[in-house]
Amino acid sequence: MGSGRLDKAEELQKETLGQWKRLKGADHSGTLLAAVYLAGIYSRQGRLSEAEILEVDVLEQRRRLLGENDPDTLVAESNLGNTYPGQSRYKEAEKLAAHVLEQRMKTLGRDHPDTILAVESVAQTYALQGRLEDSECLLLENLEVQSRIMGKDHPNTIKSMELLAFTYRSQGRLEKAEELRSEALRLLETRLDKDHPNTIMAAANLAAIYTLQSRLNEAKEMRVKILAPRQKILGEEHPDTISSMQTLGLIYMQQQEWGEALDKAEELQKETLGQWKRLKGADHPGTLLAAVYLAGIYSRQERWADAETLELDVLERRRRGSGENAPDTLVAESNLAETYRELKRYKEAESLAVHVLEQRIKSLGREHPDTMLAIASVAKTYTLQGRFKDSEGLLLENLEVHTKVMGKDHPHTIKATELLAFTYAAQGRLGEAERLRSEVLHQQEKRLGKDHPNTISAAANVAAIYTLQGRLKEAESMRIKILAQQRKVLGEEHPGTIVSMQALSLLYMEQRDLGEALCYLTPLVRVAMKKFGPQSPVTSDALYGLTAVLKGLGMSETDQMMYLVDLMS
Repeated sequence: MGSGRLDKAEELQKETLGQWKRLKGADHSGTLLAAVYLAGIYSRQGRLSEAEILEVDVLEQRRRLLGENDPDTLVAESNLGNTYPGQSRYKEAEKLAAHVLEQRMKTLGRDHPDTILAVESVAQTYALQGRLEDSECLLLENLEVQSRIMGKDHPNTIKSMELLAFTYRSQGRLEKAEELRSEALRLLETRLDKDHPNTIMAAANLAAIYTLQSRLNEAKEMRVKILAPRQKILGEEHPDTISSMQTLGLIYMQQQEWGEALDKAEELQKETLGQWKRLKGADHPGTLLAAVYLAGIYSRQERWADAETLELDVLERRRRGSGENAPDTLVAESNLAETYRELKRYKEAESLAVHVLEQRIKSLGREHPDTMLAIASVAKTYTLQGRFKDSEGLLLENLEVHTKVMGKDHPHTIKATELLAFTYAAQGRLGEAERLRSEVLHQQEKRLGKDHPNTISAAANVAAIYTLQGRLKEAESMRIKILAQQRKVLGEEHPGTIVSMQALSLLYMEQRDLGEALCYLTPLVRVAMKKFGPQSPVTSDALYGLTAVLKGLGMSETDQMMYLVDLMS
């Protein structure tokens, strides 16, 4: 529903509520139902404080008129419990959800559909607080009950599978999430058909797992299949169609990070943002998310001022719509803090990052994944200001919590290890940095295999430490292996491959092995010219290095010019 239609719905519902109050009084069931509907509209608009006021009033009236445990009172508790998480009030949401579940169990039994819904509600409040194991236990039990009572292919059973898959995804257990989402997709294709909206949504959920697994070709192929039926059935301007185009563009961007592909991603994202604004208004969540994605593309292009403009606008709208400390507002602050770090505006970045951390600890506790990310953000800001002791203290504590809560081989734990290694490297503590980066490489090889992009990146980080330690032969050996893997997995023109060619050529130049340096600089210049054009910093650096090597090999200026002309023709 567009912002204009929501405004009209709000106007009509306010009028309806006023009429019920005037004709039947504030306590009448019709009045209370009208208030519930108006609260729902406020929630859709992101006006959670106004929704809460109505829902609290309805709940108080239900309790007074019907009693604490009446079915209508429990529904009112559920509605209010669904509003609190958007305000980061997770404990209050949990308390309401737990009471509803207790009463459902008592009056309806464990196998009743309303009890199953109540279990899901409690599980979701646990997940939002980072209590993923508790959430998983409830959802596993729920899935078993629904499979037994309703059958494996019942819509509610399939919904339970998706909830459990989402929990696995949050835990970094991507294979388990993939298994459930693949099964859900298969069941929906059998029950409905491939073009049904629910089937398409299941395919989108599975594509999201492929993306997280860096299986970008499979993710892209599935996203293309999703887009076609959405365009056909829903139309070009339907929100789901726009979201599909947006996600496909982001995958395309991930596969080719620079150059023409990134320009194409920018073009698509600008179009998507324009469509969201036109259809839903500037304050709609879809519009704001599109702006965030476009800012991300600007960041990849190192257009930090453009990214800042978008992120500031998103932050202001989040603060106005959801409040200073709402989860979406905190995410917007985190994004802007990252941009400020790149702009070397460290004090502004620190102010935002510290505020996010304070609110995360207050609402989620120290061990929630979002709190740990907030700590990492503050620590990075300290490192960039040369406050290494402050940064190290936070990162050591963070790594300990990550290891305890998520396990040594969880992706977030591995990322925390790399952040600490970066801080050690910045201090010149290369032995400690090497130890941590070697551990990261070991974990990535074990989890993902030697040819996975994340494993290759971890190997490159170890090679960088070897170079700083003056262990050039070891760095060279590792870089050669990395480049071979990247050419095989990513292709000759992938940005990661280009960076590796650059790193190898610099290693050979440092060792005065100009012949080998030439072997890498020549294809590097050719690829950089083709992919980025002559004005790109990547091309300029490669040309500068190539010219220096040709000169070092004793080539005359005329011969150098002829070599470059032949290379670029």
